[in-house]
Amino acid sequence: MGFRFDDSVVEYMADFFGRRKLFDNIKCLFNTLPFHKGRVSSKALSICIRFLGRQGRIKESLSLFEEMETVFRCKPDNLVCSNMLNVLCKRESSVEMIELALSIFHKIVLLIPFPEVT
Repeated sequence: MGFRFDDSVVEYMADFFGRRKLFDNIKCLFNTLPFHKGRVSSKALSICIRFLGRQGRIKESLSLFEEMETVFRCKPDNLVCSNMLNVLCKRESSVEMIELALSIFHKIVLLIPFPEVT
């Protein structure tokens, strides 16, 4: 039919499914995009991570975060890292969760461009 899955359409669909707690549908959407010449943007993944975190599905949101670069070929940006930190903060703290949160926090710091000193 010639329909194109551009970033805004995928982000809208991820938001729509996330608000209705239809996470299996989001997975299906993300998995079928390559067959329709679409791609998963970091914003769409951020939306999904945020909704998974709201439902207390920390392991799933962490798994999605870890698969971003390998499965979806999408580098986590500041918004994704911020949402992942927010999800982790809702969980009871443990040494491994604090270490994980610090490693994600350091990714944010590395993404911020520093001004050149002359």
